[in-house]
Amino acid sequence: FYTAQQNQIQIRLSDLNGRIVYSRNVETFPGKQNLELELGFLPAGLYLLSLQDASQRVGHLKLVKQSSTW
Repeated sequence: FYTAQQNQIQIRLSDLNGRIVYSRNVETFPGKQNLELELGFLPAGLYLLSLQDASQRVGHLKLVKQSSTW
């Protein structure tokens, strides 16, 4: 994802029941952001990734994990 300014972002990954299975705060800097998430512990399934910044703007992305190794 891209950010125009330095910011604090909260990353949350939820399962289809709404249960948060992963959460992490990261500091971003202006420009393109690349993040690696260690999610090998999760079972295969559909997840919702949410990104929220300090001004409460939220972005969502659906993730499909197809095997237990990721």
